[in-house]
Amino acid sequence: MTPFAKFICGLATQERIRFLSIGFILAAVAGWCLSFATVERGKTIFGSNLGADFAEYYVAGTILNEHDAEGLYDFSLQDRLYHEVVPAAGAKESLPFVYAPFFAAFVRPLALLPYAWSYFIFSSVSMALFVAGFRLLWISVPETESENYVLANLIAVSFPPFIMECWLGGQASAFAFFSIALAFYLQSRGRRALGGAALAVCLFKPTFLVLFVPMLVLTRQFRTLAGFFFSALALGGISAATVGWKGCSGYIHALAAYSKVKAIAPEVFNASKNVDLYSCLQLALPRSPEVRQYIFISVVLVLFLCLCHTWWRMARGHGNPASQRLSWACALAWTPLLSPHFGIYDSIIVVAAIVLARGLEKQPAAGVCRFSQFPVYSLAIVLYVASWFSQGLGLLIGIQVYSGVLLVLGSYVLVLAACWRRAPQATCAAARSR
Repeated sequence: MTPFAKFICGLATQERIRFLSIGFILAAVAGWCLSFATVERGKTIFGSNLGADFAEYYVAGTILNEHDAEGLYDFSLQDRLYHEVVPAAGAKESLPFVYAPFFAAFVRPLALLPYAWSYFIFSSVSMALFVAGFRLLWISVPETESENYVLANLIAVSFPPFIMECWLGGQASAFAFFSIALAFYLQSRGRRALGGAALAVCLFKPTFLVLFVPMLVLTRQFRTLAGFFFSALALGGISAATVGWKGCSGYIHALAAYSKVKAIAPEVFNASKNVDLYSCLQLALPRSPEVRQYIFISVVLVLFLCLCHTWWRMARGHGNPASQRLSWACALAWTPLLSPHFGIYDSIIVVAAIVLARGLEKQPAAGVCRFSQFPVYSLAIVLYVASWFSQGLGLLIGIQVYSGVLLVLGSYVLVLAACWRRAPQATCAAARSR
């Protein structure tokens, strides 16, 4: 065990972690209940909107229920309905809906209910999906059987990007987390086509899939790709049936317009809410757009080539569960950094990367890596702590600490992959023993 790992493990004992995790969860639940009890004209006693970002989904459902569905991506209509849902919102405050049309169809029934009840159901489903997804990941990695599942679940649920930004903040990231967890679970059970079909649900927000599609191609997981493709066609059909071809075209234009505004007027958005490399550079170099773009393109190109090389080498062990886990862990660990405009609430997918990497650390072939004793556990604790302070520090000093820890985590997963490539015999022996 490295000195750093020893220090973290000594400081973060199971008793302390359990106490703090339960405390954070209880505090969040209390705040959630208090928000419902004190809401007035859409605002809570905390000064924030009830459900925060959930209002954009409610507005989308309202448009489908009460207006022309082809106008789903009419930003002026969205803005008017948003201020009807949250009357206390400022005149310049807006919350555009830029998700895929099929996701609007999924949340459409919720818009038939009063807003508070709708948010209650949405947040409850979000919690259930996250817990269920974590359980699917856990049982997909046999090496975790000796670990403390209850404690790990408490840590995951109390992880600030989930409980604060996603659950309390009304974000839909738990849907993507469950989709990825279900996809990996089905993949690990040999149901690759169904796994690809489950993964396609992430198309409601394509930034989740920036690395997954190249990973599946380079590791030659063609059955998974086939399932993904046919599921994507089905979801496209649902989208077309929901908003028509004109509405689908409006979705493409809305994505382009939203991305353009973020690129040319980043000050309109809170960059500290994003954890991707480009947003980090926006914080660090706000007045140097040319330098920022040059650094970003160079770094992303190098990292992407490293990932492609790793996936291509991993394709040689296509039938090996360890190679499969490493391929998925690399995609999960690096997506928050390399995907454009990736919110901290979406970074809950790194929980899956941590579970997969932890299982790989405990296999015999990992012994060739001198850093493989508990560093994922240590990095998980550091990431957990960094997530509490990262946004404030980002605004204060222009450095996104959370993203720095993600960078270390992603690098470690790549190192772990290199260790496995150096020990093919041990890897195959471990796979056969399963």
